[in-house]
Amino acid sequence: AGIAGLSAAIEAADNGAQVIVLDANSVGGGHAVKAGGLAMIDTQLQRSKGIKDSPKQAIADILAWGEDANQEWVERYAQDSSSEVYDWLVKLGVEFMLVLPTPESHVARFHFTKGTAVHVVLPMLHEALGRSNIVFLWQTGADALLSHEGRIIGVQVKNLRTGTPFNLYGNNVILATGGFQSNTDMVLENWNR
Repeated sequence: AGIAGLSAAIEAADNGAQVIVLDANSVGGGHAVKAGGLAMIDTQLQRSKGIKDSPKQAIADILAWGEDANQEWVERYAQDSSSEVYDWLVKLGVEFMLVLPTPESHVARFHFTKGTAVHVVLPMLHEALGRSNIVFLWQTGADALLSHEGRIIGVQVKNLRTGTPFNLYGNNVILATGGFQSNTDMVLENWNR
């Protein structure tokens, strides 16, 4: 129930899916509660502050900076982050206040709310909790993907309070497990072995 999981759940629900969100914690937020801001390109906030940015410039910056950046994904994100991320979050009630330079560029495109990214997560969580076709299973860990004939058909999970294992099945499975802001040491430290 972090930024990626909540946005995937809301979008799936908007398209008619019955959604189950698993979270190992007892509250939502994921790793985003520790995050600072989000990098977005050519947003209304940037324009209102006189910051000139463009997808073309962002693509060049990110590809030059990223060690293993996927060009197709970078191009898509650079083209669509303003409408599909910034505008969507603002519509949910997120208020971005500040834009700072990102590591890959001197262009200010790192957007911040009144504090940490928890202020991005809370409106998303509120939206998801209000949906009748989204159910949350808190204190539930995913242990393995279930497959049949080469297709993922579900997830083997465990209630972390009781230790009770069970399986969930569905037409689609989305993994949104977070990455601790690309901090490999934190990922490895928290990896479920």
